[in-house]
Amino acid sequence: MITYTVADKWLKDEDGILAFVITQTHFQSPSSAGFRSFYIGNNQIIQPVGIDDLKALKPFPDAANKTAIFIAKNAKVTQ
Repeated sequence: MITYTVADKWLKDEDGILAFVITQTHFQSPSSAGFRSFYIGNNQIIQPVGIDDLKALKPFPDAANKTAIFIAKNAKVTQ
């Protein structure tokens, strides 16, 4: 939810880029299917640019979840 709110409120139209440290479960679990739609509204989407897997790096050694960096930009829905 925070990713969508930030993209909608603060990301510049079409040329802004955002990056989040996020758990990999958002890209894998069935319960996160809504997140993976990447639809903001008003013909705007969050277009993924890259996802970096930090599992081997273990930036948070005491955390049980797998960490990733999600990089995206605003884009218009094309039909």
